[in-house]
Amino acid sequence: MVLRRSRKTNPPKCKSIQEPDIPMRSEESHKINRTVLIGCLKNETGMKRILISILILIPVWGFAQPFPDVFAGTWCDSIHGIYEHWDKTGDQQLKGFSYEMKNGEKVISEYIEIAMHESKMTYTASVKKQNNEKPVSFVLSATDSIYTFVNPAHDFPTYIRYKVISSSYIQATVGNASRSFILNYHRID
Repeated sequence: MVLRRSRKTNPPKCKSIQEPDIPMRSEESHKINRTVLIGCLKNETGMKRILISILILIPVWGFAQPFPDVFAGTWCDSIHGIYEHWDKTGDQQLKGFSYEMKNGEKVISEYIEIAMHESKMTYTASVKKQNNEKPVSFVLSATDSIYTFVNPAHDFPTYIRYKVISSSYIQATVGNASRSFILNYHRID
């Protein structure tokens, strides 16, 4: 018995199905067809594309936590040996500290807080052996998975930026106009 290979044909492309009762945004819009999804669902290729897109987006949805709760826990930058520990102490309020491990002991370098002050989200740090250990505050200026706290009047740093990569990975950039450094934190609890 000889098996013939069937000629491979391209699957039909997603066809646009216009439903008259769905209003468009404006006459000059790019004729966005809101029902393309229906056409895609009618063929196997379109369905596969949709499922793959959903599977790619699930990890992103999984770590979405309200700010600043996403920071709660202990984080470690294994390259520099710097840790940050944050505890949720109230609604939209975290308190914590930065430390290093030396001879099996925690050596705290600064006390930190994220909280609402005068209707502004503020990051406050009290660094040991700096600024007479008085707190220095930075006001939140940008959000959307990148949280930038700024204080242009401070010498260094003038900004502290946290970029939430996932529920277990945060990148912190600390700097001013002329220099900066990056801490790549991973969650350890």
